[in-house]
Order: sequence, then C-alpha cells, then structure tokens
Amino acid sequence: MTLTPARAPFGELLTPHMVTARWQQGAGWSRPHLEPFADLPMSPAMVGLHYGQVVFEGLKGYRRPGGGVDLFRPLDHAARLRRSAERLAMPVLPEARCSRTPSNSSSPPTRRACPGNPD
Repeated sequence: MTLTPARAPFGELLTPHMVTARWQQGAGWSRPHLEPFADLPMSPAMVGLHYGQVVFEGLKGYRRPGGGVDLFRPLDHAARLRRSAERLAMPVLPEARCSRTPSNSSSPPTRRACPGNPD
C-alpha cells in the first residue's frame, strides 16, 4: 500500500520542513523561520537534558484541495505552549506568533480551526 496524505494515519506523515524561532536574553523571540526538516543540534549542557525543562509543540497542518494549508487549532496549540512555558518558568512565545507565517515562507497564514471548517 502506498502512503499518501489522504491515507496516512494521524500524525505519521511528516512534512519535509519545520519552523524554528530563537530566544535571546534582552531581544526575546526571533521571527519564525521555515527550514528543511533536520535533527535538532543540542549541547550536552542543555538544561533540558539535566533538569527536564523542555517544551515542544507539534502543530499539524493539512493540505487543502486548492493547494493551501489549514493549521489544526493553531491558537489552542499556542495557548498550551504558553501554559507549559509558564509552568517551567521559561520565556513565553506570544500566542499571536503561532498564527503568522514564518518570515521566509511564501504561503499566506491561515486561522482555520481544522480542514474544511472555519473558526
């Protein structure tokens, strides 16, 4: 059986891209940047390896028949990411950032809650 987006089990077909943003003391969060999917380089001194202070959010998107992409509940994901960061006393990514297009993407942002259903 050939795996296609229409036949893929939920969460098992990954995009060849990822969005990253960097945080720096004094400057805060950078603009999100779209880049090829890759391993995440980590220092052995990373706080998450020593103290478990890591937050990750796996936002999902679905291709629309016309070629656009709908994000699955981006503002809910943003709120969950914010709450997790607050609990761990980490810098909070503003929720509005999660509904914007990365700085180097040519795709327009979307605020749809799920494929085919507007908010």
